[in-house]
Amino acid sequence: MEILDIEKLIPEKRMLRIPEKQIFNKFQTVFYQLFPKLKPKLIVREIDVSQTSARVTFKLLQQVGKFAKLAQEEEDEQALEELLELLVLMFKPSFPEVTADWIKDQMTLEQIVGAFQFCIEPLVEQTVKNPQAAQFLKSKLGR
Repeated sequence: MEILDIEKLIPEKRMLRIPEKQIFNKFQTVFYQLFPKLKPKLIVREIDVSQTSARVTFKLLQQVGKFAKLAQEEEDEQALEELLELLVLMFKPSFPEVTADWIKDQMTLEQIVGAFQFCIEPLVEQTVKNPQAAQFLKSKLGR
């Protein structure tokens, strides 16, 4: 009898490092200029995107064509909002407090698109190994 232990099928960790921007009011800005040693240390969020669920991955595959437009500098507000919601779902397992607003406040559009590309890289690698998956993605990308 052969048994496959699913817990051993753990994907390689893929970490995003996002330095959290510090936003101070005018009083805090002056205070920290006068007392720089009291300024809070920069928080760097390390987000493990390798634990993305299959449900989120399937949603991602359904939407990949829309997101490709964003990477090509075509602005699409609805596609951006959907991308943010998927990023939130991908980030949640290792950063439960994440929101779309937090991502908007902490990252530029280029960083958001770059984070998305980083998250889907393993899927792209799988399509190179699997011609049927490659054909599916090509059809979704409209190529």
